[in-house]
Amino acid sequence: MQLRTELEETQANLRISHNRFRTGILTSAIGYSIVILGGVLGGSEDYAEWGQPLIFTGGVIGVAGAVFIFNSNTFIGRAGGIPSRRERKKDGS
Repeated sequence: MQLRTELEETQANLRISHNRFRTGILTSAIGYSIVILGGVLGGSEDYAEWGQPLIFTGGVIGVAGAVFIFNSNTFIGRAGGIPSRRERKKDGS
């Protein structure tokens, strides 16, 4: 029974990690595509005023996606039995 519970917990953590990683990749791709669009528009004469705001907005969205990707590794560690940094501080280790 304990082995089954651990297996289900591991699978749940891996599922969460997978979903967050995919969300991060998609968010980053959208953000950096907006950055590229802003660079292209910034170089044109007609839409130059759109360039800089799009570059900044896309950069923020891209960084948010990178944070999702980074945080997805937390659940991989949990699946492997590695306690989070917060849990280690709580235990005094």
